[in-house]
Amino acid sequence: MDERKRIQRNLEKTVDTLDTVFVEHPRLVLQPCRNFSSQGCIIWETLSFQKQLLGLEEMQVRECKVRRNLHSTIKGQERTYSVGFNSDGKAAERCKPVSKFVFIKTMKTGSSTTANIMLRYGMKNNLTVAGKTDFRDTRCINFTAIDFSAIHIQLNRSAIDNVIPNAKYFTILRSPYTHLRSAFYWFKFSTIVNSTFTQFVMHLEKYNNFTHRLQQHRNGQMWFLDPRFDMNQRDNNTYILQVISKLDQELDLVMLMEYYDESILLLKKLLCWEFDDLVYHGVKMRKPKDTVLPEMESSIRKWSNADFLLYEHFNHTFWEKVKNYDGNFEKDLNEFRTRQQNVSNQCASSNALEYNSFCWRLVVDTRLIKDVALQQQQTRMHAIRKERKEKCSSI
Repeated sequence: MDERKRIQRNLEKTVDTLDTVFVEHPRLVLQPCRNFSSQGCIIWETLSFQKQLLGLEEMQVRECKVRRNLHSTIKGQERTYSVGFNSDGKAAERCKPVSKFVFIKTMKTGSSTTANIMLRYGMKNNLTVAGKTDFRDTRCINFTAIDFSAIHIQLNRSAIDNVIPNAKYFTILRSPYTHLRSAFYWFKFSTIVNSTFTQFVMHLEKYNNFTHRLQQHRNGQMWFLDPRFDMNQRDNNTYILQVISKLDQELDLVMLMEYYDESILLLKKLLCWEFDDLVYHGVKMRKPKDTVLPEMESSIRKWSNADFLLYEHFNHTFWEKVKNYDGNFEKDLNEFRTRQQNVSNQCASSNALEYNSFCWRLVVDTRLIKDVALQQQQTRMHAIRKERKEKCSSI
């Protein structure tokens, strides 16, 4: 009997809490969720269990979503909140999934794997992806036709903000040691310098005049993040740190290839997406042909000084974000890795790779999924061109 009374009190307390939410926010509309998600909705497990013990009618709805329509004076957008309960029993609002985002796709950093995630999310949610020509010589006002970018472009906030305003910005970096090795083989530098990777690194002073059109032979990550970076100042630490400070203000998150799963967790928080939106399959992954030996490291560090200072700064801020993570980081990391493994197992069968299916999108080369995404949005091209004509002009 005491247990029954305790359950009854808990049930009444829960209902009172919900009543308070609705009284304080009379425009809230309660509606069932279409898909079960323990992270995105109120979970009614405990409440349902209590009602069963009390002999009450079993609750049919296992979860719900609370939607509040607000006419924001800033963005004029609908805000969707999920409501849960803190440890003190108070209702807690959650974020809205981000649908305006810019991924600065650096080279040889695991960026193709990340771009695949972005393109899958865009296709799933009917978002419009930018092409390279969308950022050329354009000045726009209140342009809304394009939702996100996941292509190789240099970070130019003013130009990109013109096309995708109010977006979240993020990118990915890689240790300059392995980045140079990857670029050396991918761009076939050996045929240009007539040298093996080890010989190249051990005699870098011989190649001061060697250049690559995308600057990936030296400080290539900095080149992507600041198109105005003066390569003649590559050994000027004061200048480099000033550039990095500016980048720190412009980027919401810098992922690290060496800690990819941890980066995905931070990205999940930034974008308010679900784990299923962020599972991945490694794209263009290859086993290294050479080992970067300790005696090679000092040479590479001097060669790509700007990239090293860049990486070291954002490595520090990365772990600060992990330290300040809102939640149990290790628990969420293990949950994501479990989900990642389950998806990998599900998609391992060749029968799962039907064209344009979830598994096909997961494992296919980024170029192919981008082509499908562009085809998918062809029906919207007339509206995009019309808005561009009305709101954009050439510089």
